[in-house]
Amino acid sequence: MLTACLDCQKQISSLVPCSPPLVGKGVPKERERARWATGLAIAALVIGMGLLISGCSSKDDKKDASATETLKAPGAKAEDLISISLNEKYGYINGQGKMMIPPRFERVENFAANGLALVKENGKYGYIDAKGKMVIPPKFEVAGNFAANGLAWAEENGKRGYINAKGEAVVPPKLEGVVDTNDFATNGLARAMKNEKWGYINAKGEMVISPRFEKAWNFAANGLALVEEEIGGKWGYINAKGEMVIPPRFDDALDFAVNGLAWVKENGKRGYIDAKGQTVLSIEEADGYEVLKNDHGEIIWPQK
Repeated sequence: MLTACLDCQKQISSLVPCSPPLVGKGVPKERERARWATGLAIAALVIGMGLLISGCSSKDDKKDASATETLKAPGAKAEDLISISLNEKYGYINGQGKMMIPPRFERVENFAANGLALVKENGKYGYIDAKGKMVIPPKFEVAGNFAANGLAWAEENGKRGYINAKGEAVVPPKLEGVVDTNDFATNGLARAMKNEKWGYINAKGEMVISPRFEKAWNFAANGLALVEEEIGGKWGYINAKGEMVIPPRFDDALDFAVNGLAWVKENGKRGYIDAKGQTVLSIEEADGYEVLKNDHGEIIWPQK
């Protein structure tokens, strides 16, 4: 935690790193283990090719970065605002510890690239500028930060839509569930719920892939998205046209990773498939240990 300047220490109780509201359901523990295993599979492939890669910070690591790290970040300016807490109210100071926006909010978030920050006042969410002026009145039940595409999701009367920096509804609040605007894929689509089913919308809020899925994930870099059509059904993968390019035959699965592989479970067997749905790596038991085999049946991890 960053310590405030001496003049402010009597006023400021703590400096609080911001964390955006979470949207969506939890991921089963097995999937979490599978995500970890995906990293192992990637490492195994890299080792097999004789390459060396360096570690990198995860998104969650960056989210937990302290205020001190923010000030030291490349390009950070002294006048950047930092959230603080006093008597359970939140405000902002600058890099020198000077109070810029007195703590009067119930919750605050970091300022977005458009100069607006999400705040909570009197139980509702709105947006302020760097001077503390309420640019978008606090009228939303819950909302998210502005993303790079200039939109933020917001909820009114139990329905969600997207607003611009003027507070105008680019997509009227008519959706039952939307993901964060940062989750729009490179193909311009994001999952959204309507009538308790998941489909995919574009930045205009148009439902380009009809809401017919029980569960759906965002599109991966290879243009495929993981979906489940029926409760407790099989998992498959669709393209940007909504076509099922890998039939729903998996008991469990994950979205495609950056290496172009996806972890799947089919008939009790686990492994990794490519974008054609073909198994390229399999996870098997050998001498009491789990090993990773390629499509030739050769053990590539652990290496002997």
